Amino acid sequence: ETNLGDFVADGIYTYFNEIEELHCDVAIMNGGGIRAGIEAREGEIAAAAARPIGKFSIKTLPERGLLRMAGEAHEDAEIDFLVKKLHKRYEDELFLIRNGATGALIPLSGIKAGIFNRYSSVFMLREGGEPCDVKVPAGEFATVCFRGAYQNTARFMPKLLAYAKAHSCVPCGNALELYLIDIHESGDPSEYITELQLPVSAAPDAAVPLRRPD
Repeated sequence: ETNLGDFVADGIYTYFNEIEELHCDVAIMNGGGIRAGIEAREGEIAAAAARPIGKFSIKTLPERGLLRMAGEAHEDAEIDFLVKKLHKRYEDELFLIRNGATGALIPLSGIKAGIFNRYSSVFMLREGGEPCDVKVPAGEFATVCFRGAYQNTARFMPKLLAYAKAHSCVPCGNALELYLIDIHESGDPSEYITELQLPVSAAPDAAVPLRRPD
């Protein structure tokens, strides 16, 4: 028995009795599972904090699976609501402490129209062969990480598009807005770290194939 285990078990007990109204008699949580999840998440946070901020690049990324919850969102509260629905849908498969990177999809149609704060769904990235309901194809992505509130996407997306254009690329799919450090790790928006990943392909009039900068 540990203080952390007691805390989590109490939270589970309260949730299922007061929110779900299932009238449970007891809640049990494996302390080792909690520690493993925390240690893994601490490693992810440390890796996110070490990423270069404001550096634009074009990366080749592998195919990735997503657990997705469709629904239009414009505000942070709407995104958070969809994320909670996503957790609810897959609660048997996910641990709240370690659930993979969370993010939202920005439709290509909106990007082309200069609308960067309209989202079509939220998602969680899945590792390896973990269950997923949609896949992001492997390919080239224009990327940048920024620090601060999510609204900074509207400031960085035009710069990312300009960077892609300067490297003979055009957007070719929905952009991923990944929340590497968010409200779940810090109450200070200045500490948030978000990564934009915009799938790109060679521009039709490019004189040379897609170029990746050094």
